[in-house]
Amino acid sequence: MARWAVIPLSLAGAVTAFRWAREAFGETSGWIALVFWTFDPNILGNEALVAPDLGGSSMGLVAGYLFWRWLGQPNWSRAFFAGGGLGLALLSKSTLLIMGPLWVVSWGVYRWRQGTLRVRWRPEARQLALVLILAVYFLNLGYGFSGTGTRFGLSSFPELSGETGRRAKRPATGFVGHSWNMFPCRCREGF
Repeated sequence: MARWAVIPLSLAGAVTAFRWAREAFGETSGWIALVFWTFDPNILGNEALVAPDLGGSSMGLVAGYLFWRWLGQPNWSRAFFAGGGLGLALLSKSTLLIMGPLWVVSWGVYRWRQGTLRVRWRPEARQLALVLILAVYFLNLGYGFSGTGTRFGLSSFPELSGETGRRAKRPATGFVGHSWNMFPCRCREGF
């Protein structure tokens, strides 16, 4: 019965693959992308499992599509949806944390290659900041804001700090770059 929950995730990925390819390259490409998604061995194999892999693939694809739409026509409503999509992607698979920095770099390179970075950078940078803030908000919302803002340090990782035993139980003293503090504790435990 629990595996039924995976069906909407697979459908979300299929619909997104179809729409993205159709909008980018035409109707035929949309159908080809749909067939590739539907008969991909990784998708077929993970549809029968209650695991984060299919959810991560689907939500990563949805988030990428929403970011692509925002990049094509930047406005506040598309930025809001892209932030929500990124937040859902982060909730579905923690390895998708790379998407945030990757999107910032992709946006800068895309606008620089177009020659519009100097003209459009301020309003779009604000919208991109909204995307990232919303993603972190949705991530925290999904974890019920448990431990958000808790000090985070190397002693949270005894294997990295070389500490073992009783010394590993002491409170965290700070991590290089305190930006990790905005992530919920349960999310950080996987790293």
